[in-house]
Amino acid sequence: MHGPKGVWGKDRFRYLQQEDVFLCPSGMPMKRFTSRASTQRTAYRIERGTCAVCQFREQCTSSGGDRTISRLFDQKLVDEAKERLSEPVGQELLNQRKVRSEEIFALAKELHGFRRTRFMGR
Repeated sequence: MHGPKGVWGKDRFRYLQQEDVFLCPSGMPMKRFTSRASTQRTAYRIERGTCAVCQFREQCTSSGGDRTISRLFDQKLVDEAKERLSEPVGQELLNQRKVRSEEIFALAKELHGFRRTRFMGR
């Protein structure tokens, strides 16, 4: 799978939980270099200069610099949810949720005067 600029996506990189590193497609470790509470992400980067001599550079990075990857603080929860949704039972529950939530919004609109609201996103 390719990312936004035609480069390989995060799915090509393997995360090793015990070491808290990613392995790039060529097998080189990408170590943690920063964490940002504002975005709830931890960023990983390969050792400087490694990408310059890599055979996968064209597919792996679009810039002249080294590749970085970010991981959510709660990425484990996201992965578990994606795994549940990939199963047939998860797909059925998702379809039921769509119908049930729309029904509740329709009732609020028709019976409780919520046709228009003054507050968005609150």
